Amino acid sequence: KAKEEEAEAKMKTDASLAARLAEAREKAESERREVERREAERKEAERQEERRQQAERREVERQEAERAAAAQREVEAQRKEAEAAEAVRRTEEAEAARRREEAARRRDE
Repeated sequence: KAKEEEAEAKMKTDASLAARLAEAREKAESERREVERREAERKEAERQEERRQQAERREVERQEAERAAAAQREVEAQRKEAEAAEAVRRTEEAEAARRREEAARRRDE
């Protein structure tokens, strides 16, 4: 009878140990999954931040290119305006010289 009770107590102890071991394994697995989940979230947050920074850099580059193009158009417009003013000045000078020559020819006649 005592051996039976001892065997039964050993079985209960073994069952209890097995249950505690299974519980510890489940807890460790759960903690591992939680660590993996947090790591995945951290990596995703890093990827999103990198994408945001890249988009910000592209926007800055786009704006700089836009400003440079606008400045180039302004320089070109000013150059054309200066060329047109120079052409008008030369035309007026030529017209004045022609009138002087015409007046001198009339005086000589």
